[in-house]
Parts: sequence; C-alpha cells; structure tokens
Amino acid sequence: MRFVIYGAGRRGKEMLEVIGKENTAAFVDRDEEKVGTEYCSLPVIGIEDLQSFSEPVLCVLTPVAGRDSIAEYLRNRGILNYIPLKPFDRALYYEREAILNYVFDQYGDNNIGIYGLSAGSVILYEHLITRMNKHVFLLLNENEETGNCLRECGIHVSDLKNALPDLDVIISTETDIDDDLQKTFPVNVKQIKMQELLEMNISFYNKQIECYKDIHHGKRCFIIATGPSLTVQDLDTLYAHNEKCISMNRIYNIFGETKWRPDYYMIEDTLMIDDLSKEIADMDIPAKFVASIPLKYWQQENLGNSIKYQLINLDHLGSEMPFFSTKMEHCVYEGTTVTYACIQMAVYMGFQEIYLLGVDFNYSNDLYDEKNHFKGYQSDKKVRLNVVYPERMQAAYKSARHYAGEHGIKICNATRGGKLEVFERVDFDTLF
Repeated sequence: MRFVIYGAGRRGKEMLEVIGKENTAAFVDRDEEKVGTEYCSLPVIGIEDLQSFSEPVLCVLTPVAGRDSIAEYLRNRGILNYIPLKPFDRALYYEREAILNYVFDQYGDNNIGIYGLSAGSVILYEHLITRMNKHVFLLLNENEETGNCLRECGIHVSDLKNALPDLDVIISTETDIDDDLQKTFPVNVKQIKMQELLEMNISFYNKQIECYKDIHHGKRCFIIATGPSLTVQDLDTLYAHNEKCISMNRIYNIFGETKWRPDYYMIEDTLMIDDLSKEIADMDIPAKFVASIPLKYWQQENLGNSIKYQLINLDHLGSEMPFFSTKMEHCVYEGTTVTYACIQMAVYMGFQEIYLLGVDFNYSNDLYDEKNHFKGYQSDKKVRLNVVYPERMQAAYKSARHYAGEHGIKICNATRGGKLEVFERVDFDTLF
C-alpha cells in the first residue's frame, strides 16, 4: 500500500517512521510556502495534486487541531481516500517492530482478523500477509470508500460478520470494541486488545518507579492543580493535617506563601519541561516525576530527585477515552492534562481516595491569561504551553472515573467552583 501524509510537520514526520519512506509517495499540505518543497526528502504537494497519482494511495491526516474540517474540505473536493491518524498508528510509532513481530511470533499459525481501519492496521496486515500461510483479514467497520481504495491495492478487506467463521484470532486496533459487537464473536476466537498489545511490547522500563507501587495502599491523597481557585489557606490546611499531596507544573511559584509542599511532583508538557528544566531540577521535592522527553532535561548534571517516566501520547480523538495505565514503570498515558497523569500515578501508588483541588477546568482563549491559574503562577518568566483541548481532557477524566469505578477507588472533586463535573463534588472543608 502506498500512502501520502497530510501535514508536513512533527506528527507527519512521526507517521513517516511508522509507514516507512519506501511506502510513502509524498507529503501533502495546504501551506503554500511548503508546497513545492521537500520534507524528510519527500515532495510536498498541494491538495489539488492528491487525485493525480497513477496508483491508489491512502492519505493519512496527521493534524490534531481542525481534523474534522480537513476531512470535510477533502470530501467537498471529491477526495475520499483518507483516514485520520488513529491511536494504533501512534502505538506503532512507539514500538513498531516489537508489536509487528510479536503478533507474527505469537499468532502466525492462526487465521487473523484485524479489526479497525487505520494506516497502522494496513501496516500490520502487510507485515503478516507476506510472512504467513494462513489467512489475514482486514475487517472493515467504517468508511466504505476507503475500503474500496484498499481493495484496489489487493488488500483483503472483509465484512466482520462474514469473516468471523474463518477466524482464530481478532486483533483490535481500535481503543475499544462495542459490547454488542463483542457478543457476536464466537467463544473460540481469541481477542487481543490494543492496550494489551502495546503494553506487552513497551521497551521502556524504570525499576526505580516500581518502588512506589502500592506504597500508600488504602490511603487518601490530594491532587493539587494550579487553577485560579487554589488558595494558600487551603494549602495551609493540607499542611496542618499532614495530607499526602501530588502537584504539578509551576506549583513552586506559590511556595513563598506557604509551608506546604507536595510529596510528589509531576510534569508532562514537553514545552514547559524544556523551558523550565533548571527550575524543576532545583525544586526541593522528595520525588519529581518528569517525562522522558525532552532529552534536554535529562542531560543536566543536577537532577535533584527526578524520576524518569515514559508518557505515551496516542492522540485519542474527541470524546474517545484514552487508556489508563496500571504499569507506570512502563508508561503513563497522556490525556492532554497532567492531572490525568497524576491520577494514574495516585492509583499506581495505591491511594484509595483521591481528591482533586484547584482543577477549575475553565480556560480562557488565551493560554497565557493569568486567570487560567492562581495568582503569581506565570511569574515574570513566560514559558511555552501546549494547546488545551477541553473535550479530550474531559474524555480523560471520564476514563479515570470509569477505571476508578471498576476498581473500588473513590475520586472526588474538592475544587472550589470551576466547571469540572465528571467527578462527584465534595466540600473541601468537610474533609478534615
């Protein structure tokens, strides 16, 4: 299968690593300054050139912002051979060879159905079909036009129900499978879910993190965010009651007003880590969990109780809930808010009651507006921030609520005001 990659930027470059340059015909972009140039030694073409290929190609839409409008733009021009970047594509970016080889090694003697339509699904299909004597099916569950494009390339695209009798294994490249659909699967068909497939093949491992597994089993903690409702008085209350606390980002800008300090600190925003490397390293906190990227942070001489973890960003779409990690020594899943990472860490540490404070979930259009945070949060040093996606953040909070509900963990929102209603509300003052 030949691909073109929509978006000659960072995500496009990452997608090229998944697909392979030998399988990629070009990049496509609407930016007129990029059209006619090269990116990663491949031509950058305009949208009007998409229909000029002499062979069938599949266009992968890599941008996150405006993805729906891009798809509509293509449809209005009669271009239907496209598919958005999917979480499985991103999973292959992290562990491509390990995942592909694992499926072949474990299930190469079985008839395999790949459930889910993505560039990564096609890559997996082609990896298997060239090595196996058994049947491999790409199970179509959406977008008939894209299915036709794949058929033209000789890919065995099948209707799921028609293929079921011939299958031994179904590998889902979707983040979830509908319960009603699962009931149609024969009991003798083995199901391999995407999260399972990814976590079995993650190469990152930090033994140091395992020391924190269930270290606070059955206890309670507070996750302190940096919203405008956060007050020194509430932090002083937490200090007076010796509560276990996890906090984040530039929380240290409030330290001059209180004796309170978090027991654990976490940061995931690569831009912030890059800009605040020295401040984070110098912060006197017992344990600081810092994402493994950017590398600049980990090249400092003094890391001051820093612990490296791997943040996996699968770019879940819209209201699609991200995965929830129970293996923090291998990975933490990104939910476009560090608060979600903190919840995963709190669960990993065994906390049974988790209270959120300062999670206002109410952002102005200006990321750098002081009203988005407690007074003094920005200080004099303006740092870069990644874009805020409230819909995806809400999906992450729902994922945390879902996991907590299934495992007897209580997550409550003790924030004074704000707009986060995913979790049960509690009055902060009644907790002491």
